[in-house]
Amino acid sequence: MKPFQRLIMGLAAVFLITSASPPSKAGSLEKRLKLLEATLQDLVERDQKKDREIARLRSLVKGDAATGGHSKHHGGGHKGHHDGHKDHGNGHGKKHAGDPHHDDGAVYSTMIQGRKTSLDWIGVSINAAAGHSSEPSEVSQNLQGGGHDPKATGFRLQSADFSMTGSVERAFDGELHIAYVLNQLTGATAVELEEAFLRTNFLPYGFDVEAGQMFTEFGIHNPMHLHEWAWIDQPVINTRMFGGDGMRQVGVRIGWLSPKLGALQSHIHVGAQNPTGETMKSFLGSDEALSERARRKGNVNGIDDLVYLVRMDNRLHLGKKSMVRAGFSALFGPNATGSTGDTQIYGADLTLEHALSKQWSARWSNEFMYRTYKAQNDLVGDTASDTLVDHGFYSQVALDYSDKYWLGLLYERASGSGDDPARDSSSDLDQRHRFSPIAGWQFAPGAQLRLQYNYDIADHLDVAAAKDDASAHAFWAGLGWTFGAGKSHDHKH
Repeated sequence: MKPFQRLIMGLAAVFLITSASPPSKAGSLEKRLKLLEATLQDLVERDQKKDREIARLRSLVKGDAATGGHSKHHGGGHKGHHDGHKDHGNGHGKKHAGDPHHDDGAVYSTMIQGRKTSLDWIGVSINAAAGHSSEPSEVSQNLQGGGHDPKATGFRLQSADFSMTGSVERAFDGELHIAYVLNQLTGATAVELEEAFLRTNFLPYGFDVEAGQMFTEFGIHNPMHLHEWAWIDQPVINTRMFGGDGMRQVGVRIGWLSPKLGALQSHIHVGAQNPTGETMKSFLGSDEALSERARRKGNVNGIDDLVYLVRMDNRLHLGKKSMVRAGFSALFGPNATGSTGDTQIYGADLTLEHALSKQWSARWSNEFMYRTYKAQNDLVGDTASDTLVDHGFYSQVALDYSDKYWLGLLYERASGSGDDPARDSSSDLDQRHRFSPIAGWQFAPGAQLRLQYNYDIADHLDVAAAKDDASAHAFWAGLGWTFGAGKSHDHKH
């Protein structure tokens, strides 16, 4: 019995005792009893109403992200799901052994071999786009290099994603993310296993280990799922470095969350992944755009053939209104040009957030990448060895009003050097510029509408489109909807 209810019953007892009277006053006592009954009923109803309101408020606090709330769409993705990789509601991340049991609000919990196991979150995200490009489909599909980008004039189902997370007491967390994709140009369908991994939560001193199929922990954008993107399409530099579907593969990663030094905290990752497959473009991936060179088959013969990662993510909270995030990333591994082929990718990112008022907030995000691609001489041709260099960045700023309306502007640039015959005519290697203003509106819980304009300047358009003006225009409208059940979906994405 709650303390409030015990108080009510105690007052009732006192009232009855002090109200005792001879039989001659039975009528008066009956009236008092009826009055007491009505008063108690009113108090109980008020207490119940109060409990319901508390439960509702708790649900709103916990469920803002679970319902796909729009919080901070711009510059860092959908913050309710992702703010950097593997954030668990504390600004950096993971739940550790000292955290309270985290299966409260789970969709389903049960005991398995004496351990409490829970399904914490289950959800679906659907994203679609429609619009018009000034270029024909054979040209626009290269301008829009991301696997989920709208490729040409018309309609596009970018992806339908299914996600679930679970846990075994405090020991382990697990995540599963599956994407259903419909090709806009061919109508072909595909099911992609984006992520499926297990993560420890019991290691001391802020350490954790992840193993399985994972997005590579590089920069801001690559670890994100589609429904977390700030803009409708993928950044150009990400497509150039990591391919249309982002860099992901099977591997293992060790993380360390440092103790707080005042307002500063760092999260460090080191890891290794397989270098093979179409999602490892800069390494042994099958779609690296290097002309006139024989390609090495994607085999792993030793630890030297793996791709190695180093990532450091630093966050500085300046009071309650401002936050600075600065990150550094590096990747090392073999490429597809031969046994001596080697690739190195370096990245730096910077994000500034500031609450301008109770309703208005601003966010500025930047990401820079630099790649050296040491290409072995072609053993079956006459292409000499060379080191190709590619680099680029994006910078985006946005204003948010009440987490419901937002405006943003994005600028991107990608370029490179090196003696590859395809550089000037390839959308993967030429010099590119893009300007993209955007406006967004969250018109319902978990549902958002975005309107975006792209102005592209690309060297390859001179050849591909046979036009004097190497520019293109496109207008896109994006519709996204996220629905989920369970506790706040505060996993890494």
